[in-house]
Amino acid sequence: MARSERAALVQEIRRHLNPDDRYVNCTARLVVYVRGDDDRPRPFLSYLKIYGGVYDRVAKRYVRDEAGELVMPKPGDVHEIDCHPGQVQYLTVHRKKYRRIVLVGATG
Repeated sequence: MARSERAALVQEIRRHLNPDDRYVNCTARLVVYVRGDDDRPRPFLSYLKIYGGVYDRVAKRYVRDEAGELVMPKPGDVHEIDCHPGQVQYLTVHRKKYRRIVLVGATG
C-alpha cells in the first residue's frame, strides 16, 4: 500500500529527531527595569504571569495535560525578559485583531 508523501516525511523526521530535542521550553516572564540613583538599570517589577509553555516541535503545538492546561517547566527554568516600563503595554497585548506588533526605538 502506498503511503502519502507527508506520512513518509513525518516518519523520516521522527527517525532523525533526537527525543530530547522534541520538547522546547518556550516560557517567559517580564521583568521591568528602571533607572536607579546611580543611572544604572535596576529591577523594579517582576510579573507573576508566565507566557508560553512547553512546545512540541513535532506536533507543532504547546503541550497540554489531561485537564487541558498548558504544561509548564520548573519555576527556575522560566526565562526572564528585561523590558522598560513603556514596553509592557505592547508586550502584554491580548487582542486577536493584532497578529504582530513591531516596537522600534533606540537600543539600550
